[in-house]
Amino acid sequence: MSCTIPFFKKRSISYVFSKVRGLAAHTPQHVRGKTSHLVMCIDFVFYIRCSGILYRMLIVDVEASGTRCAQHSIVSIGAVDFNNPDNRFYEECRIWDGAEIMSGALEVNGFTEAQITDQSKQSEAHAVQKFLDWSHDVSDRTLTGQNPSFDRDFLREAAYRAHINWDFAYRTIDTH
Repeated sequence: MSCTIPFFKKRSISYVFSKVRGLAAHTPQHVRGKTSHLVMCIDFVFYIRCSGILYRMLIVDVEASGTRCAQHSIVSIGAVDFNNPDNRFYEECRIWDGAEIMSGALEVNGFTEAQITDQSKQSEAHAVQKFLDWSHDVSDRTLTGQNPSFDRDFLREAAYRAHINWDFAYRTIDTH
């Protein structure tokens, strides 16, 4: 596409695509397929941004040990600041003690039970705190992605479990 976004420091869509796709090239093999979710979100959002409808957002993708945020745990958090695609976040963590594991979830996210229970990895609480600290430097903290309410709910529940202040709004933008 030849659309240039003036409020994006005159950077072309192909420039931002290359930065987001570059995330995939530097991502561990077991999570490499997940970056395609971020790229699909970017494809959709660029259409909106070129139309002048939406200006800022934070693209986020959470992988978890299951589908219920109160019973399952986050295993990784990935995010890209849409206005500054060089500003990326990726952290893996172990599941919280007592969290359940759905085998189907592991098939989808590519992690193994050994990886998500590895005691040498940081805790879910630590990963969420790092994400929240990183996100405070992002100009707009509107969570965007494919089914972002899943991601938001897992992040919010993990913050609640760890007694960390959750200061994101409830609103999300779904790219599906």
